[in-house]
Amino acid sequence: NEEVPLRGELHCHCGKLLTAGNSKGRNKHYWYYVNTCEHKQNLPAAKLHAQFDEILAEFSLTEQQIAYITDQAAKNVEQSLKDRKGQINAKELALKKVLGNLDSLEEKYLGSSGEIDRATYLKWVARWQSDKAGLEQELSELKGGDKAKWDKFNENLYRLTDLSYLFNIGDIQSKQAFCRAAFDGTLAYEGKSYRTAYILDIFKPKLATVKAKGLLTYSP
Repeated sequence: NEEVPLRGELHCHCGKLLTAGNSKGRNKHYWYYVNTCEHKQNLPAAKLHAQFDEILAEFSLTEQQIAYITDQAAKNVEQSLKDRKGQINAKELALKKVLGNLDSLEEKYLGSSGEIDRATYLKWVARWQSDKAGLEQELSELKGGDKAKWDKFNENLYRLTDLSYLFNIGDIQSKQAFCRAAFDGTLAYEGKSYRTAYILDIFKPKLATVKAKGLLTYSP
C-alpha cells in the first residue's frame, strides 16, 4: 500500500518484519506499522515517515559530492569510450571476415566447378548470416550515441541534493528498492528511532549527525 511504503522493508528490533494496518478516526484513516511478535505495538506511520524524511534530508548529497561524482563519471565515460573503440574495431574485423566467408561460399556453390552441394551451402549460409546479423546488431549498439543519456545524467544528478523529495515522488517499488540499496534489508525500528546493520558508504559521514538527532543508529 502506498500509504505504508516501508512495509516489507522495516523490521522490529527482534528481526521480524513489521506489518501495517489502519484505524478510522473522525475524518480519515490513520496508518500504523505493527509488530506481530512479542513486542506488540502500533507505530504511527506519520511519525516514522517524518523521521525517515529527516534521515534522507541529512543523507542528501552536497554540491561538493555531486561535483566529485560528475568528475569521476566523466573519467569513467572517457575510459569507456576508449574501450569501445577497440571493441568496434574487433567487431568490424569479425564482420569483414564473415562477409568474406559468405562471398566465398556463394562462389563455391554457384561457380562452374560446383565445389559444394546445396545442403552444405544452406548449412553454412544460415550460420554465417546469423553471425552477420549478430555482429551488425552489436556494432549498432556500440556506435549508438550516448549524448542523450549523458545529458540526462547531468540534468538529474543535482536532484540528489534532496533525497527526501526523490524518495517521496517515487512509486512504492522505487521506494523499497532505495531501502534495499541503502540498508540491505537491515532497517529496523527500536524504541523511538531507526537502526541499521548496513549503510551505503556515501552516507556514513552523516551517521554521527543522525544518531545525535535520535533518528538512526548504525550497528554493524
